Amino acid sequence: MDNKTIQTYNRFAKEYDEETADFWEKFPKTFI
Repeated sequence: MDNKTIQTYNRFAKEYDEETADFWEKFPKTFI
């Protein structure tokens, strides 16, 4: 992959992580 692709991927991955972090906090622990 070229550098621009990697930077774009990293940016999206960071946003995705921030969105899903909330979800897992609210997720019932007993379900897992």
